[in-house]
Amino acid sequence: MRGKASGIGKDSTDSYISFGRRVRCYVDREAYGDGEKESLRTAVAAAETLSVTGGSAGFRGDVLILKDCKAKVVAADEKK
Repeated sequence: MRGKASGIGKDSTDSYISFGRRVRCYVDREAYGDGEKESLRTAVAAAETLSVTGGSAGFRGDVLILKDCKAKVVAADEKK
């Protein structure tokens, strides 16, 4: 999935990136150190485009849940 995230937060012990009110991507904790998490927070605050991959864990109410996500900021030359 690729787009501008609407927020980033923490749910219990897991961090997540949300895309609108209907998609929540839980970030793979082991794949990110504090520096990577801070760069994701900065990217979300600056409304930069993110590329996120993960597996569907189903729906929680009307929200699509993706687990074990990996996220990266899309470089300007990758945007189309």
